[in-house]
Amino acid sequence: MGSFAIRRFAQTTEGELAAVGLLTLNLTDAASNTARTIVTQAAMPVSLSAAAPTDPPAPQPTDPAAQGCETLSLVLGAVEIELLGMAVQLNQVNLDFVPRSNGRLGILACGATGVIGNGTGPAEQMRILNTLLDTVR
Repeated sequence: MGSFAIRRFAQTTEGELAAVGLLTLNLTDAASNTARTIVTQAAMPVSLSAAAPTDPPAPQPTDPAAQGCETLSLVLGAVEIELLGMAVQLNQVNLDFVPRSNGRLGILACGATGVIGNGTGPAEQMRILNTLLDTVR
């Protein structure tokens, strides 16, 4: 078991987008049956898209301005990291943000899908996602 707490989004040296955060893994040593927790910083590749609404459609937002919003899909790519001599493989994770209200986060998510859907570069995508992240903290 484990968790990945996203702290920020950043650009990689290759110009791609990555989620940077704290990776916590809870392991049990099979030989000694000793529980162990490993905490390390990790970066996971991210791909974005403004996806069309799901079928069947999600409940309509109460804010008329948000009714044209699309789902913001965030894909954290699979990663393999080495911890204490072990290869640890993390599978791909798909996150969908569906704006459903006229609250601050819903408005920001709606704006983000519009900008990201228009082919913005990684630097602008990073700025938008960090703004969304700051809003939910």
